[in-house]
Order: sequence, then C-alpha cells, then structure tokens
Amino acid sequence: SEFYNVNEVDFKPLLLKVRSAGASGIMFTGDIRATANFRKQMRELGLTLPVYLSGGQTLVTLGKVAGLDVLEGVYILGYTIPNALEGDPRSPALQAFVKKFKDRFPQYEPERGTAHAHDAIMVLADAIARAKSVEAEAIRKALAATTYSGLSGDIKFDGKGQSRPALFLTRVRDGRQVVVAR
Repeated sequence: SEFYNVNEVDFKPLLLKVRSAGASGIMFTGDIRATANFRKQMRELGLTLPVYLSGGQTLVTLGKVAGLDVLEGVYILGYTIPNALEGDPRSPALQAFVKKFKDRFPQYEPERGTAHAHDAIMVLADAIARAKSVEAEAIRKALAATTYSGLSGDIKFDGKGQSRPALFLTRVRDGRQVVVAR
C-alpha cells in the first residue's frame, strides 16, 4: 500500500516503488486529474501492470482529461454507467435513458450518479403509489417491500434498509468500456 497527497502531480517516485516491489497490478483511487497524471506517468516509465480504478471514475470524463489511448486496458469497477456498456444486460433501458437525457440536456453527459438519482426518484414514486399514502410510516413499509428493476440494476432492501447495487468490472478496449465480470 502506498499513499499520496491529495494535490500530488508527480507519481513517478510512487511508481518506481511499485516497480521495485514487483507488484502484479495496481488499484488506484483518486480524482480524475490524479488518475490522468498517474496513467501518463506509467506510460512514460514503461510500466504495463494491470490498473484497476474505483467506481467513481467514468471513461467519458477520464477520456476528456487523460485521453482514451492512455486508458486502454484499464479496469474500472462500476455500479452503472448510463451509456449502455457492451455486455450490460440493461443496455436497451440505458440507451433509451441516455437519449432522453441528452435530448433534454444536450450540454451535459450523463454519468453514474445520473442513473442513481433517476432510480432513487422512481423507487420513491413506486413506494408512494403502492403505499397509497404520503405518510412516512406507510412509505417506509412500502420501501422495505420494494422490488424494482432500474437503470442501476435490481433494487431491493435488506432487513437493515440497505440496497446492494449491481457491481461489474469493465475494461477499456478500443476506447470503449466492455463488461468483463459481474
């Protein structure tokens, strides 16, 4: 495990430690700027280890900052990305959502949070309709019984009120994210 300062721009010392340690892969978490610098410096040093990025990163945004060529082969953990990834069974619903979103907001690119926000509103509306009430306790009971198929996957809550999002692993291939594991 290695750590860096939040405003770090020079990752070469860290990358040289990784090389010396004989690591077989790298799990990198950071903001988009840090990720872009990290990947570019890996390339400069000739490091070709597999790189895994956290779910907060999306290819659309990263590609604009780092360049798609720098991201080739990178793995990205995801919950949902509303651009209908190749291999994602939700692709038709995601494509329809993206089209409607872009028609309404052409200046924005839908990101992971866009689909989550949509699903949250739809789950609440569904619970209110099933509760036939806007009383808090009636809505809570309806939410507890929720089974909803949304853009981010199937949504239901456990006994503690938690929902477990659908997770998948993608890999950047030819400038696109492709689902490689669920």
